[in-house]
Amino acid sequence: MKRINCFVLFLTFTVVVLGSFNLCAQNLLITETTIDDGNYILYCHPNFGNFEIKGNLDGALSPGERVRLDIEIKNQTNYSITNLYGIVFEYSPYVNVINPNCYDGIIGVRYSCPINPGTTATNFDPFIIEVSQDAPCNEFIDFGVTFYYTTSAGECSTQCTETHYFSLPVFSFNKPFILTPEQEIFPSGFDQKILETASNGQDIGIFYSGNAGI
Repeated sequence: MKRINCFVLFLTFTVVVLGSFNLCAQNLLITETTIDDGNYILYCHPNFGNFEIKGNLDGALSPGERVRLDIEIKNQTNYSITNLYGIVFEYSPYVNVINPNCYDGIIGVRYSCPINPGTTATNFDPFIIEVSQDAPCNEFIDFGVTFYYTTSAGECSTQCTETHYFSLPVFSFNKPFILTPEQEIFPSGFDQKILETASNGQDIGIFYSGNAGI
């Protein structure tokens, strides 16, 4: 297994990411990140349960939300990627990240393959991010994502791993979701039961309990 650790630095102005540049050669490139903070049920394997996505529809991380994160990547190798999954991790006590394989019920978010050289792909399963109500606005939260992938030939034909780092801002283009009295953030009848071990020791708002589980 080959491991590649690369940093991606973001040039920012207020809350807008203007671009990025790489400090070392990478086989994969993150081309876009998208936050889906609509209001719907996302069906998944019973090991994780179904996720109730809840937000204020502004396309950003906001306090008190559970969102789907999509990460688009580009294949910069000379070969087709035949298998790829990713695991996102966080560097903040204000968020909790879940990486479900919604088919097999294991950890690791799948991408649809093959991914031909020079083309892009977006995760098939959801990266789930839960944001604490106490998360400060107008600040960036740091994340990392490790990709595990194999190619049709070359040095990654067995498996390679590659870790990227990125930041997402916490703010709201819309009125504060957690202060809207007519919107019940998380009805008790639909409380999400998280069936994996907590990734940090601090409770995440009303969405997450540090001792949640079976």
